[in-house]
Amino acid sequence: ARQHGATVENVIFAAFNVFIARLSGSDDIVLGVPSAGQLTYGLERVVGHSVNFLPIRNRIDLNDSFSQLLGKVRKNQIAALEHKKLTFGALLRQLKIGRDRARIPLTPVAITFDNVIGAGGLAYPGLDARLVWHDRPYEHFELFVYVTAAADHLSLEWSYNTDIFEAETISHHMAQFTFLLDAL
Repeated sequence: ARQHGATVENVIFAAFNVFIARLSGSDDIVLGVPSAGQLTYGLERVVGHSVNFLPIRNRIDLNDSFSQLLGKVRKNQIAALEHKKLTFGALLRQLKIGRDRARIPLTPVAITFDNVIGAGGLAYPGLDARLVWHDRPYEHFELFVYVTAAADHLSLEWSYNTDIFEAETISHHMAQFTFLLDAL
């Protein structure tokens, strides 16, 4: 990441785009990325879940070097952040994409990055705290990957729609993606 003026998130996002392109056989990938909404809408003092969902489109040429791909994906991530005031719902209306209660339109696959923990872990004066993963009984997306950065490692949690995937399939995908990251 440092070598290419990128962040760890940029590298993982680029790798995930390559992974989804290989998995789907498509070179036109749109992934969803949640973006904090409090600062965007001047709600710094609001506590709660205020997230806008950014669809980020990338054209993946598997003949490009990873460095070339990383540059393109990073540029697209920055461009998406410049338009984060446009809500996901408003974008769907502008694109005239209908809604289906059974699935998320445009971005059935999503990834999010949480580096809030940082090197110091969860630190609150006078309070012992730890991060606990809570399994959800359902997933709105077909596939959602949660990337959490700690001081010395990354943790990737995969959530998926059990009507579409079986646990063994997701385990296989997880191993493939880990192999890709290790190779990079």
